[in-house]
Amino acid sequence: MEDFELPQASISRIVRKVLSPDVQVGKDAKSGFSKAATVFILYITATANDLARNNKRSTITAQDVIAALQELHMDDSISALEDYLAGYRKETAIRKGVASADLDSSAKSSRQAESERTGD
Repeated sequence: MEDFELPQASISRIVRKVLSPDVQVGKDAKSGFSKAATVFILYITATANDLARNNKRSTITAQDVIAALQELHMDDSISALEDYLAGYRKETAIRKGVASADLDSSAKSSRQAESERTGD
């Protein structure tokens, strides 16, 4: 399990964001948070993987993770995850839209330049 342990810096950053600035967290507590988070992630991943395999898929989807949370009676986490996913998908769509708009304008510029060179 130590091979899968989360980086201490990430754990410390999360803990600092959640707690008030005047709270000190000992090294052993950070290690405990890290181990607990690792177990949680592995547990959710294994359950989501089982759900995907039951549906004859090798890829775990966000819906599998949500279903795993439901199956493990962790319903309190679902709305926060769905909110995060909605924001992530929106941001990704915006980036893709900007990227495809950039590609479209680049392609148009290339066609215009080619047209000007050939006199069409």
